[in-house]
Amino acid sequence: MLDEIDYAQRWAKSVLRFSGSFDRIQVIDGGSKDGTLEKLRELGIEVVSHSFENHFADQRNFGCEQIGTDWILELDADEIASSPLLGGLRAIVADTERAGMDCVGIPRLNLIDDKLTEGPGHKRLDYQYRLHHRSCHWRGAVHEEIADYRARRELHIVEGQYIIHDKSSARHAARNQYYQTIRP
Repeated sequence: MLDEIDYAQRWAKSVLRFSGSFDRIQVIDGGSKDGTLEKLRELGIEVVSHSFENHFADQRNFGCEQIGTDWILELDADEIASSPLLGGLRAIVADTERAGMDCVGIPRLNLIDDKLTEGPGHKRLDYQYRLHHRSCHWRGAVHEEIADYRARRELHIVEGQYIIHDKSSARHAARNQYYQTIRP
């Protein structure tokens, strides 16, 4: 997270409802100055500071090294995971391991100003490979991609397992403009 006070409380409360599904909850903060760290800590979330150097994969890889668990679920500050996804994490991981896979694609519903926008993937969904074994790594300064996985699977939205990416059109435009400043 980086200066995400407007999203931090919403994110934390959604995750904390299912704290029994996790071995550990940790946020990597890129240098917030808006009270994000204090709000997260007040809610009981462990925060590790790591300066964000305009490279999203490096920040994700740092977080994966810090968490110390075999499996990692990564959520951005402006993302909320569905109850069936969070409540079913242990079963999803067990099924994935039994199938010899180490990476899970989660459908993401992108809402801009509360309006659903189509994604680029299969059935116009935006799959995010955010549930993975610690042996997987990220590549790319911006719009990073998961790498080093053996095999991956995708969850089905009809089972209620998804991520909601909810933001305003102003935030969406500002983020896209910011991404243009980052060189791959």
